[in-house]
Amino acid sequence: MRESGTPVVPVFVNAVHPPAPSPARCYAFGQAMRRVLERDFAAERVVLCASGGLSHFSPSHPWAHHVGSRYVGDISIEFDRRAVAWMQAGEGHRLAQFSSRELIEHGEAELRQWIVLLGAVGTARPEFLVYEPLYRSIMGMGVGWWSLS
Repeated sequence: MRESGTPVVPVFVNAVHPPAPSPARCYAFGQAMRRVLERDFAAERVVLCASGGLSHFSPSHPWAHHVGSRYVGDISIEFDRRAVAWMQAGEGHRLAQFSSRELIEHGEAELRQWIVLLGAVGTARPEFLVYEPLYRSIMGMGVGWWSLS
């Protein structure tokens, strides 16, 4: 990207270390980011990226704050599929209703990045969104693409 002359502004969301932002706060941050982009950069092409695995319980999971019965190697497939179905339906706001406890319980700490993005895309449905539980990598993986132009 350096040679392209395209500015890149990384935004990091604390996903693991308390006090991590609540899903509702992440969604509101995404909404605020969209308002700024629409107001100040309406004539520009902007790409937003969110990164983070879906459910996973790795040795780096915040075990000191863990609740629930899951352990290293588990994948919360039902929870992942519910979240992905809401995204596919353009109902990303529903993910903002999760509690931080639910995210920890289902190994979804990194879902906060997705929730920020969902706040920015609003009710748009993805053009492409796929989910697979990857047992060898011990995590639920998803890839999505929203085009708002």
